[in-house]
Amino acid sequence: MTFIAIESSTLRPSVAVWHGGRCLQAWLSTEKSHAADLLPSVAALLRRLDRAPGDVSRIVVGRGPGSYTGLRVAAATALGVARGTGAALCGLSSFEALAWRELAVGARCAVLLDARAGEAYWAVLARDVEDVRFEVEPSVARSEDVAALLPRELAIFSSAGIEKSVRLDDDQRARVRVDAVPQASALLELALARGARLGSDIEPLYLRAFAAKPRRV
Repeated sequence: MTFIAIESSTLRPSVAVWHGGRCLQAWLSTEKSHAADLLPSVAALLRRLDRAPGDVSRIVVGRGPGSYTGLRVAAATALGVARGTGAALCGLSSFEALAWRELAVGARCAVLLDARAGEAYWAVLARDVEDVRFEVEPSVARSEDVAALLPRELAIFSSAGIEKSVRLDDDQRARVRVDAVPQASALLELALARGARLGSDIEPLYLRAFAAKPRRV
């Protein structure tokens, strides 16, 4: 079996390939559009594992929540590769991939992401030996309401500068971690752990309607 994963919900997108117990990951350029180097990076990883695109049997997609553009690119690319290879599709929340990689067994965390327009995406997750689960499903909240919603005493995985867009108290700011992002290799690890329990839905977790901005003339 050869699996590939695409995770592009944040400003640090990545792709990964798994085959025969080996997993290779590549970070995509933050200076290009995600679409520009996504497939070339996957192809390069496949070559390093002596695999070809036709060998891909499953594609795992990070569904977010996160960047609208990144999520659309990931889903569209996965659909295109699946049509060309016959690979199965499955989707996992990017928040789940983050918690799977970063949490110790038995630990819990909150994930907080700036959704812009005065809002934030957030969720609470717990990790056990075999899986991660949501205690609070991914949701969108007004930035000024987030502090009251987040549980106390949990690590808060977020991004640098979150305190500029979301009102957190001193204790919460001290618990913010900005050293981790969802990664494609973690998506693969979680997909392999779930096995037959994987779902086939790769629809991005937008959580709110897309608001198009008028183009400046």
